[in-house]
Amino acid sequence: MTAKPTSRQLQAQRTKQKIFDTALRLINTCGYDHVNVEQICKEAGISIGGFYHHFKNKDGIIVESFKQIDTFIEKMLPKIRELPNALDRIVYYLTLFGRYVANQGVDFTSQLMKSELSTEEKFTLNKERAIFTLLHDIVREGQEKGQLRPDIPAEKVTADLLRFARGIAIHWCISRGSYDLEQDLAQAARLYTIGLRPEHNSHQ
Repeated sequence: MTAKPTSRQLQAQRTKQKIFDTALRLINTCGYDHVNVEQICKEAGISIGGFYHHFKNKDGIIVESFKQIDTFIEKMLPKIRELPNALDRIVYYLTLFGRYVANQGVDFTSQLMKSELSTEEKFTLNKERAIFTLLHDIVREGQEKGQLRPDIPAEKVTADLLRFARGIAIHWCISRGSYDLEQDLAQAARLYTIGLRPEHNSHQ
């Protein structure tokens, strides 16, 4: 059983979230390169030392975003699993991805993608993250129950689905958020997943 967090730990979590939310707002308003730690601290009403207690540097905000999407998906998992069919679960999963990215904003998401290209640690390629493992479980279970075609390995299906979703997110950034990402990704996912239906099994 997980120990209940202390009041001090809860306060630390709230402070970290406040820093993150403030940084997110400033980056989407001013652009990543025009925001510094001092501005974030001033807006959040915390000390410089307080910032560095929670984040190594400004880029730590980007790292935190990757962690938070994993947490977001984990929290939504019971709702995802309420859906009876793997195809519906996948569509909803990718829709939630679109919702999270849209809430992060165009400028922040653009910087996140830019950071992925320039750093050695590739969070989007990490197959141990919850965003990958939870979707992989949905795909694998769907194949075992005959709801998805079994001729493509679950790991490849999962990787392809996430590449597909991230590609649309990048296009959304390039278009400066000119359309509803969550709705568009939901519609595109419904079309994409048609090819995952069991009747498309190449071994039949």
